[in-house]
Amino acid sequence: MSMEKHVILNTVDTPLKILFWTMPELLMGLFPPILGLLCHHLTLGILGSVLCGVVAKQYRVHFGKGQWEAVRYWFLPDNPRFKALPLSYVREYLG
Repeated sequence: MSMEKHVILNTVDTPLKILFWTMPELLMGLFPPILGLLCHHLTLGILGSVLCGVVAKQYRVHFGKGQWEAVRYWFLPDNPRFKALPLSYVREYLG
């Protein structure tokens, strides 16, 4: 009789990953080289990708994982992920 071990692969807070990277990391890694190809500056695109990765890692180390969500809510346009929250630029509701 063999005992089978079951491993839980994901938890509720685990972000969606494609291979080893989360979606924002993948976009930061792919978007600058593609933009560099379109502008005929692939080297600058690759350097921009590396720079984005280093800056994002330092930001997460310094401020934590959840800080970017708060910054995105307050300073960037509407995000469909925050449907339940009021719009950040509306300061007072009438009625």
